[in-house]
Amino acid sequence: MKREILIKPTFKKDFEKLPSEMQELFHKYVPYLQEDIFHPYLHAKPLSGKWRHFSSFRLTRNYRCIFTYDEATVTLHLISHRKDIYR
Repeated sequence: MKREILIKPTFKKDFEKLPSEMQELFHKYVPYLQEDIFHPYLHAKPLSGKWRHFSSFRLTRNYRCIFTYDEATVTLHLISHRKDIYR
């Protein structure tokens, strides 16, 4: 079952600030998010601490996306450089 992708305003704002190559790369990840959010290609993991209700996946070694999910949807909350995203 394909999950629906929901985009929060915070994600949209962050996404528009990304370098164009990161934006293009993100679009390659969408099918994996819809089919299997823990596909090895995504390097997804649940977060802890104040982020314990969220998960993240890697775009590159330096860029992360924070999301939540349920059976039918994946909600994208933030996307940014790893030095900035967890603040």
